[in-house]
Amino acid sequence: YHNLATSKSHMMKNSEWGAAAYLSASSYGAGVNKVQINSASTSTGYTTGCGPQSDGDEDYGSTCNKYNTTIGQLASTTNNTYGIYDMSGGVWEYVMGGYSTSTTASGTDDYISTAVQPPYADIYPSSVFTNNGQLTNNKNNNQCTWAACGGHALYETKTVDTVSSSTQSWGSDLSKFVYSSYPWFLRGGDLLNGSLAGVFASSSHDGDAYHSDGFRVVLL
Repeated sequence: YHNLATSKSHMMKNSEWGAAAYLSASSYGAGVNKVQINSASTSTGYTTGCGPQSDGDEDYGSTCNKYNTTIGQLASTTNNTYGIYDMSGGVWEYVMGGYSTSTTASGTDDYISTAVQPPYADIYPSSVFTNNGQLTNNKNNNQCTWAACGGHALYETKTVDTVSSSTQSWGSDLSKFVYSSYPWFLRGGDLLNGSLAGVFASSSHDGDAYHSDGFRVVLL
């Protein structure tokens, strides 16, 4: 009925996350209102589809203001039930974007053993992004030019030309980049990040499964 039989599914790319993030900041989305974080957790883990504990509250807790409540809708990219949820807070989300020695395929490691090629992955080649130290991975962020990262909500969303700390993305969101040891992008932040979480937050990890890391699938 919705032509789903002809659609293809894949893990969300970094550039696709960026497109949704931009729309959230436009007049078609939440606009000047920052998408509020999903800050709900239980004794067994994280809870999807929740808003903050109260309007503007970035502390995690057991209260789940559900997606269709007045406060819960504030965690949607459009601040209503028609937007995308859990792009701010909740869990960090792996996206298919990674540091690689190749310009035509993603890298492989102990956790992701099969290389992924465009158009199903965004590649950040080592020939451009050469930093190898976690404590100084902001250097890679500074090499994220329009040519390398345009439209991925990374280059254009830096609040300064030269990033020197991990909180210099729009909305004071976390702004870490991929490098050789942590080659896979994470986006959105988790509920423990508080004000550092947000649709423009970025970080990196090794590709392993963690209780605080998730992912999402898109259809085209």
